Amino acid sequence: FRVLACHGGWTALVEAPRFEAEEDAALALVEKDGVRVHPGHFFDLEREGVYALSLILEGGRFDRGVELFRRRLAEPLP
Repeated sequence: FRVLACHGGWTALVEAPRFEAEEDAALALVEKDGVRVHPGHFFDLEREGVYALSLILEGGRFDRGVELFRRRLAEPLP
């Protein structure tokens, strides 16, 4: 995982390992984990495997979401 340079705003752009299409991973995060992230192409990013995470959350909620995000994207699906 790598946080990409971002010049302002309330969104973190995170590059993650690519074991599936980013849109499929984002949908699984919403449907299975209740974590809302946006695939990078929503922000006109041309590279694959980049997700936009909102920074406007209370700390504990953000931490739980990032941990679920990391777990889901850290290894290939069975």
